[in-house]
Amino acid sequence: MMPDDRETPNAAQIRYWNSRGGSSWVPAQSQTDAMLGPLGQAALDAASIEPGHQVLDVGCGCGDTSLTVADMVGPSGGVVGLDVSRPMLDLARTRAQARDNVVFVQADAQTTDLAALQVDRIVSRFGVMFFEDPVAAFSNIRSALNESGRLSFVCWQPASENPWLGFTVRAVADLLEFPPGDSAGPGPFSLGGQGRIRDVLGKAGFRKPSVTPLVGELDIVGGADLEDAVAYSVQMSPIPGMVSDDPALAATVTARVTAAFEDAWNEGSICLPYGCWVVTAQR
Repeated sequence: MMPDDRETPNAAQIRYWNSRGGSSWVPAQSQTDAMLGPLGQAALDAASIEPGHQVLDVGCGCGDTSLTVADMVGPSGGVVGLDVSRPMLDLARTRAQARDNVVFVQADAQTTDLAALQVDRIVSRFGVMFFEDPVAAFSNIRSALNESGRLSFVCWQPASENPWLGFTVRAVADLLEFPPGDSAGPGPFSLGGQGRIRDVLGKAGFRKPSVTPLVGELDIVGGADLEDAVAYSVQMSPIPGMVSDDPALAATVTARVTAAFEDAWNEGSICLPYGCWVVTAQR
C-alpha cells in the first residue's frame, strides 16, 4: 500500500514544491533572487564562511545561495545544495554547469540521513520553515555538522511584520476565499517568534542560539514594468490555483491587482516593510 500524507513526513510540502510551487518559482528566479538575495547575504555574513569550508545549503531552491557560497569557499571548498523540488534543482544544476565545487541533491532535510556529510557550515535562505516536525528536522540537520560547525539561516518574522507578502492577496480578499494562515504549521511564518526559534533549536541540540532582527523595505516590483510586476506578484501567490477554472474571475482578479499596483506605484517601485530573523547556532 502506498503511504498517504499522514504516514509520509512533509508529503504535502514535497508535492507542492514539485508542482505549482516549483513551476511558479522557476520562471521567477531572477526577480526573486534580486529581491531576496540581500536578505540571504545577511545569513551568509553571519556564518563566517571561509575558503576551503564544506557547506550545506538547506532549501537551496534554484541555487542562488549555493552559487554565492561556492564563490566564497573557492576551489578548495565545496557546497551541497539540498531541496525537495526537482524543477527548482533542475534550474540550479543548469546554472552551476561551469562549477566543480557545488552539487545539488533532491532530498528532504527532515528525513534524509545527513550525518555522513560533516560540513563546517549549514546555511539557508528562507528554506527551513516548511517542516512538519521542526525539532526532528533541525536534529537531523545538526547531525550534518562537524564538532565545530555552525548553523546560520534567515527566516521571516510574523505575518504582521511582513505586509509586503500579503499585498496582492489583500487586493482581492473580497473576491477569493483564502485559507487562514497557520503560524504553527509548515509555512513561511512557522519560525516567526524568537521564542519559537530558540525552543526548536534547543530541543534539537543546538548551542548558543542567536536571533537578530533584520528589518527594512522590499521593492516588490524589482525593476519590472507594471504588467510584469503584476504577473510576477500573482504567479507567486495562491491566486492561480484558485482561478484556473474560471477565466472571467481570473481576468477580474488581474484587473483588481493591477489597480492596486497602479495606486501604490511610486516612480517604478512599490516599497513595503519586511521583518526577518538572522539566526545562528553552534553544534
